Amino acid sequence: MGNMNKETESVIEMVWRHQKDHIVEQLTYLQEHAWVLFEKYENIMRLMHSKAATHMQLISEAFQDISRLLQTEANVQLKALEGLENKTLNFTSLMSSMKEMQEKIRDKKLKWRERCDIAVKTSVMNAQLEEMLTMKRVIDGAISPLQTHEWRGIRHFMKPIPDPLCFDPESANPNLRVSIDLTQVKFQPSTENLKDRRHCFEPGLYVLAMPGFQSGLHYWEVDVGLKSNWIIGVVKGLVERKGITELSPPHGYFVLRKHKDYEFYGLGSLPLMVKTSPIRIGVSLDLIRHHLAFYDADTAKMIYEYSDCSLDKGLFAFFCPGVPIRVEDWRSMKLCL
Repeated sequence: MGNMNKETESVIEMVWRHQKDHIVEQLTYLQEHAWVLFEKYENIMRLMHSKAATHMQLISEAFQDISRLLQTEANVQLKALEGLENKTLNFTSLMSSMKEMQEKIRDKKLKWRERCDIAVKTSVMNAQLEEMLTMKRVIDGAISPLQTHEWRGIRHFMKPIPDPLCFDPESANPNLRVSIDLTQVKFQPSTENLKDRRHCFEPGLYVLAMPGFQSGLHYWEVDVGLKSNWIIGVVKGLVERKGITELSPPHGYFVLRKHKDYEFYGLGSLPLMVKTSPIRIGVSLDLIRHHLAFYDADTAKMIYEYSDCSLDKGLFAFFCPGVPIRVEDWRSMKLCL
């Protein structure tokens, strides 16, 4: 009986040691796992705090930029109002002088010198009146000079509204297909024998957008995707559409060309310093200040600009979806509305 008790105790002791070792092993694993999780979540919390601080800094800078832009806008408007007030005062003075002159003219006893003086004053008044009739210049000057590059840091808060453009099928090269809604164009070889080709570009794979631009500020965006080559810009409405023409300002073309990935050209033969290949291109046209600029629409970084060029009324947005070299090139170029 005593031997059996000893054997039982021995078995129990052995089972306990086995269980204890297993429990210790499990506790050790749980402890290690808990420590790994603790370090992981500690790193996550540290990263979240860092990102939160960065976001707070960005938001603070964004609101500072908004405040600066609004102050610039206010200064422009105040300057324009001062000009209008001066014009108004001049107009009041002119009306008073006209009334005084009318009274003199009614006097039939005017001397020759007085009549000459009235004629001179009338000429001056006509010039002043002509100037007042051009108040539109002052009003145009009240339009904010803020260009697209000034919303670089706050593009999610403030961004120009794109003009409602659509592709003009009549101007499209026969090998370009324009979508039914006139917002997409792509290369598609044509086998049709079109009768009327008076208004289309040939042999260039070009197309225009409507309506044209006569005055003011304009902005539009183009989704170029991952295309390896394309051309975007503006062109004078009277350019020759037939034959091969150099796409340069002397010939009426103001364009940005993508030749291949990360290789862009404006004027000249040297490529531009562009580190990325934008998916969307923003085009800003200012006919008041004769300025044209191209941007990466997603980052607001300027790619190229034309300044003080012969940009005036009668311009049209100009596009070339490119020659297919790889799969992406067969996809459409899209106007972003």
